[in-house]
Amino acid sequence: MRFTEVSSRFKFADMVVHDMTFPPMVFGLADALAARLRNLTGGRQWMGAHMRRGDCEYFHMLANE
Repeated sequence: MRFTEVSSRFKFADMVVHDMTFPPMVFGLADALAARLRNLTGGRQWMGAHMRRGDCEYFHMLANE
């Protein structure tokens, strides 16, 4: 996004951080996805695992077999 004024950018950022709320189903989905990723990575930290150890390539190969 491009903002013509710095104040508009800050106003938008403030709205996203403080005013947006998600339905409970979104949090349930996030928990389910996190549990699935924990199982796939054997409990290792998964958020950056694909960048450090190539897990993403490994699981992609398994899906193609």
